[in-house]
Amino acid sequence: MLLLNPPSFRVRPGVNSSLQVRGKAAILASPLQIHAYIIKVPVLKPKLREKTIRRELRFRYPGNAEEADIDYFYLSPVQDGVDGPYYRAAVFVAERGIVNQFRGEKARLFPGLAFLIAGFKTLGQDQALVVLISKAWVEAASFRDGELFNYSALDRKTVLASINFFTCLSPCAGGKDYEGPVLIILKDLEEHDEYTASLSCHFKNCRISDIRDLSNDISPSKYSIYRSRYKGRKINLDFILIPIFALHGFSLLFSVLLFMSKTEARIAGLNRIYTEQQGYQQETERLLDEIAKLEKPADGLPPEQEARRIPDPYAVIAEIHRRMEGVLVHSIIIQGKRFNFEAEGPDSLRAVRNLGESPYFSNITLHQSSPSNTVGESFSVSGSIDHE
Repeated sequence: MLLLNPPSFRVRPGVNSSLQVRGKAAILASPLQIHAYIIKVPVLKPKLREKTIRRELRFRYPGNAEEADIDYFYLSPVQDGVDGPYYRAAVFVAERGIVNQFRGEKARLFPGLAFLIAGFKTLGQDQALVVLISKAWVEAASFRDGELFNYSALDRKTVLASINFFTCLSPCAGGKDYEGPVLIILKDLEEHDEYTASLSCHFKNCRISDIRDLSNDISPSKYSIYRSRYKGRKINLDFILIPIFALHGFSLLFSVLLFMSKTEARIAGLNRIYTEQQGYQQETERLLDEIAKLEKPADGLPPEQEARRIPDPYAVIAEIHRRMEGVLVHSIIIQGKRFNFEAEGPDSLRAVRNLGESPYFSNITLHQSSPSNTVGESFSVSGSIDHE
């Protein structure tokens, strides 16, 4: 697992409880402990929504997504997609036990992504690169057309140890020759910090800000995560509050419509809409059940048909080891046309480039990287299998 050792109550690596948001104590969450992903979340009931999120995390999160604590907030209003309406959401995943250590504290927990979004809004631009630098990690987010486009987080030592640490930001910046506006947010650092100075010299249109300057621009109700820990529960309060407000709104709307219309035609129309919505929900539940059945191994298929249905795992493993020369691969997970592996090696970025050059693979993603006690870095990589 690419997580720091569970912190004690007095010393938490990568987390600082002295931060304040709107005058109240807050905790900045380390992305090395609480992983963050940008995911499309379909418009479903809370129970089905969480089930869908955990299914998607199985291909991204290096740990056990079914046993992890998750939370999320929306990044956009409802959008229409090929598979139906959805939200773009920031999803946060932590090994069970990490979030429990903050239970009972009055300070709320905020991800660095909340400050990246707040910093972007202060620029008044449609496109920008925002970087948050702390003593333990670096987070970066790019924005296009006023919306979050890409996000990444790396251990600070790994970034500084890179031959050219600007390559670590290139996926977010859209390339090493990025010339758009850049905002650097500092956490417990000075402007003459070696990494900050190098970044400000590299980018032409660069501005530096302290994280405390953004403390009044953060909405605690929207961007604080794992709020349910204050009540000693492990569920997301959004699952309770949103349905209550929605039911109240629908009840009020229904009452007003009845009062204004008082016609059988309008009542019949409302009943028809309700029946259609129930039908859509039942169809959604049926499709999710079908997906779950399809994910199970097929029973009764002839071996030659089953072999043609999925990629050859031995060929996939052999290709990964061939591309990972000098890298110690600890584990490989292959699920359908997706794979995920954990490894140790001298250079995680070089390993990602080598995999990307293979005709077998695409969509190669480096999720997390942290220093290794034995050799270089420990990291996790996932991707798609294009060759059967």
